[in-house]
Formats: sequence, structure tokens, C-alpha cells
Amino acid sequence: MVKPRDGEIEYKDEEELAWYYMFINACLSVEEYEKLKQAWEEKGGFKVCPWWKFIMENTKVSLDLK
Repeated sequence: MVKPRDGEIEYKDEEELAWYYMFINACLSVEEYEKLKQAWEEKGGFKVCPWWKFIMENTKVSLDLK
């Protein structure tokens, strides 16, 4: 799960982070995006979980130094 380190982003409620998760969404390849979107829809879509929160719970950021 992608979640900010303590003290990095000030927020009172997790929903305040929604804007930031759209940036993670924009970094996915087309294939990754489609796979994630399909999984979200299969689990009930927005009726069950907001898109930004599904991104938060089902993605990770990794370091790829060469």
C-alpha cells in the first residue's frame, strides 16, 4: 500500500489524500491501469471503494536505481 510517511503530508482524514493518488494513477502503464481498473470494477467499483482509495490499497512505489 502506498501511504505517506508520518510527517510528510499533513492531513486530518485519509480522504484528503485523494488528489495525490491520482498522480500515482497517472504513472501506471496502460496495461497496469486497465488491470487495476478491471479489478476495482469486479470488486464493486465506487459503490464499494472510491477509486483513489483502491489505488492506495493496491499499488506500491519502488526504487529502480541503475
